[in-house]
Amino acid sequence: MLGLIVAGIRVAAAQPAPAEPGAPATPAASDPRSDAAWQLYHEAFAALMQSEPSRARALASALLRDYPDHAATRRIRDAHLGLSPGAADAPAPPSDRAGIEAPSRGARAELALFQSLNGLALGTEICIAARCDSAQAYLGLGLLGTAAGTIGSLAVPDLTSGRRALLNSGTAWGAVNAVLVLIATNHDNDERDVATGLLAGQSLGLIAGAVFPLRATAGQVALADSGGVWAGALTALTSEAIGSHLDQHARATIALIAIDGGIAAGGYLASRWPVVSRAQTLVIDAGGIAGTLGGASLGVVISGSTSGRTTPALATAGAVVGLAAAAYFTRDWGDGDGDAAGDGAIHAYLAPPEHGRGGVAGIAAAW
Repeated sequence: MLGLIVAGIRVAAAQPAPAEPGAPATPAASDPRSDAAWQLYHEAFAALMQSEPSRARALASALLRDYPDHAATRRIRDAHLGLSPGAADAPAPPSDRAGIEAPSRGARAELALFQSLNGLALGTEICIAARCDSAQAYLGLGLLGTAAGTIGSLAVPDLTSGRRALLNSGTAWGAVNAVLVLIATNHDNDERDVATGLLAGQSLGLIAGAVFPLRATAGQVALADSGGVWAGALTALTSEAIGSHLDQHARATIALIAIDGGIAAGGYLASRWPVVSRAQTLVIDAGGIAGTLGGASLGVVISGSTSGRTTPALATAGAVVGLAAAAYFTRDWGDGDGDAAGDGAIHAYLAPPEHGRGGVAGIAAAW
């Protein structure tokens, strides 16, 4: 009997103590390498580091949608990414789709600023054409034109950046055309003729921008504007390079044809390239300016002076090279997550670690 009691005590001692009722069992930690949420997390940041923001956005969206309470999802939400994947479940605004822009207050504000100045100019031109004989008349018409331009701009419904660009560019190019027509057709223009011509040009340009039948983005209008500017500049430089001796009327006629032809060519190119952005056109213009200055500087070094044909010839070549190089290096700015209005091809990324402290941060640029 004593032996049985001792054996029973030994068996009871060998058995593990029962778990306390208040302590829940702790599951074994899952291996991140086999966890689908952590895989999505790492793939999203890897896509960012490889300059693939579209793929990173899609992966982040899948993580937020399929694993809303996972630790990896919380880290994605806390990370400040260039593409903001924390809001990846929200539908992209209309302006993120190529060729489509959403109405914005910024466009209305830009239109109001430009057209208030245009209204001031129109009021002054009306007074000059009517030969006002008092400062009060000039001041009154100027204030009336400014108010009309501002109020009219703020009253335009559903104004997009593209429509704003058409209205403002139409006004500006109307004034340029008016000045060139006056120089090309008249030998002696008094201030009344100039005021009347500018009044007609600005008004017709504004009307043309308002009734333009096609929907264009701000980037497309900017590309058409750049076409006009560079067509005029290259024509003038080429004229100096070949040593032409035309009078101002012939020069104005050639400039008028070149500028309007450049606007038309830029508009056609923009219609074939709907994802072009204002930022991209600015970089292309900057490349042209840098090329012009570089070519002109080289011409001065070679010839020893700013006169002659060498400097304008090299400036023309530099402008062409600069424009072409900038267009090539920004050729992908409209792809992926850039706006049709484009954010460019430079992306910032920040990847916090799974455990502990530290992280990975950097900037990626795709050319």
